[in-house]
Amino acid sequence: MRYSLSSRIAASRAGAIAAIAAALAVAGCASAPDLAPSELVGAPLDRLTGAVGDEVQLLIQDASPRLGLAASYAFDHGGDSAWTIMAICSSGSNVLEPGSVEVAVVPSESVTAEVEAELRAGDWSDATDCDGRPHRG
Repeated sequence: MRYSLSSRIAASRAGAIAAIAAALAVAGCASAPDLAPSELVGAPLDRLTGAVGDEVQLLIQDASPRLGLAASYAFDHGGDSAWTIMAICSSGSNVLEPGSVEVAVVPSESVTAEVEAELRAGDWSDATDCDGRPHRG
């Protein structure tokens, strides 16, 4: 059987189109990335606020009084990179999925070596209420 140049080009194009369609189908099946609450303890707050969408109810508590500081966090003033997540809980195992996430934060500049040791020991786990949010970090 002989093929003309135009049929070879058409067959080549059809193969390329099929490959692109298969790649798009696989990409469409990919799920959202996972971000577990435990990955955020000790992280800057903007790692969370910059990743969650509007379908996530975000409750942010300023835990500065536990360090003898006045509460000063304001959600609408930006600067979330200057705040550290000390405790977190969420309604789901992936904080990026629709649901509710609660965090307790302190100014990053107040996180001393002693505070870091408390964080590693789990002494800050009670800084969030977690009512209805069983997944803790």
